[in-house]
Amino acid sequence: MPLIRSVPNRSFSKKASKADESKITKKLIHLVVSDMTALTNEQCNSLHCGDIVLKEDSTGQHAYIVSYKKEDTGMCITYTDASCVETVSYDLIEGTWTYNSTDKADLTKIPTV
Repeated sequence: MPLIRSVPNRSFSKKASKADESKITKKLIHLVVSDMTALTNEQCNSLHCGDIVLKEDSTGQHAYIVSYKKEDTGMCITYTDASCVETVSYDLIEGTWTYNSTDKADLTKIPTV
């Protein structure tokens, strides 16, 4: 019995309509903001691990992902691309989400072995 089974070639040539693309985008993106350090308490409360927060600024659109959230302590929202990893953290202090810090690692400056 072969370990790899062949699968019939299926063509998915039907292109999604603009309305379909809009529905998909709305489901994937939870929030659209211009400043990751100024999320409101309501916005922070609405986020869950895996949610996408889209930051729109003069350089374009950047997709951040809620990478950690513990309801009684804090959360981290992370952006990753080929050159950097940026993590924005919030703490939950007396029932209010408060911006803590932004950590950025430049991946182009990591020494190679």
